[in-house]
Amino acid sequence: MKMSIDRRTVIKSIKIALGSAAAIVLSGLIGLDYATSAGIITLLTIQDTKTDTLRLSVHRLLSFAVSMAAAWLICKIPVHNTVHYCIYLLVVVEVSYLMKWDGSISTNAVFGTHIFISNETAHVTAHVLINESGLLIIGTLMAMLMNWKMPDLEREIKEDIEYVEKEIKRLFGSIVQHLSEKNELDKTYDDVLKLAERLDGAVNLAANNMSNTENEYSQVYLDYFLMRRNQCAILRHLIRSFESIESIPEILRPAVDFLNELASGFSVMADADEQLSRLETVMGGFKSCPLPASREEFETRATVYHIMNEAEEFIKLKRNFWRQTGPDRIRLFSS
Repeated sequence: MKMSIDRRTVIKSIKIALGSAAAIVLSGLIGLDYATSAGIITLLTIQDTKTDTLRLSVHRLLSFAVSMAAAWLICKIPVHNTVHYCIYLLVVVEVSYLMKWDGSISTNAVFGTHIFISNETAHVTAHVLINESGLLIIGTLMAMLMNWKMPDLEREIKEDIEYVEKEIKRLFGSIVQHLSEKNELDKTYDDVLKLAERLDGAVNLAANNMSNTENEYSQVYLDYFLMRRNQCAILRHLIRSFESIESIPEILRPAVDFLNELASGFSVMADADEQLSRLETVMGGFKSCPLPASREEFETRATVYHIMNEAEEFIKLKRNFWRQTGPDRIRLFSS
């Protein structure tokens, strides 16, 4: 299996390594006990986006306060330290799940070992609170510092947009071409699945970009990829419908002409309202058509009618994207 190295993963690995090492060194320099724990906290706190890292850091601080209060109370129970730790974990885990602080369970579990396991007598003193607070603050601050500067994803996003525009146009044209040339659609279907996979990655990339930057266009990029991903799902449906058509009666020729026009002028910049108006005219013409003369013609008409409905939904997805994006931002896609 071919392995590829993701630049973003490499950058995150470097941040984790440097940040954890720096947290350990800093904790040691100021004389904190269990200095290595600060490095573990940094490792566990660095996330893929600045927003996620900040959110997790806040959760850690809040849950830490609850955990220390719980530890202070549990220390007063006259039982073995291991039992103390068991009760402590039960309380910490339950509260964390209740408050949706799941990401803080691991660090608070480590703090619990410092209090209940590493010492013969479990106790929460001012020294313990200062030490554990110092480890948490250094670990989380180092994680936030490492994620302060995130890699610029806009170049990759624009490359994805260029690829998606070319590929979805090619695939739509190949599907429509089947009506006149009866070309095989199995390869086209596989290519649609590959495009869907690429779009899944692009959606994640755009979502990360939106969390890491305050760029006014970050939401537009995400909306674009979501729109194209939904259209890609419609392409899969269209392929199966097109495969069931053996021949097109002359009476349905306007529908074929419309689909060819849609394929040849395929672009995110194409006027969706104009396309919908043209489709409505074609669909209206069906009403004046004479009844089908055979079962085969009836089934063909039903399939073509279904295809036109799918095409309508395809265009509406773009129209909705246009409307929520606005004319000024839509120019991002004009180059």
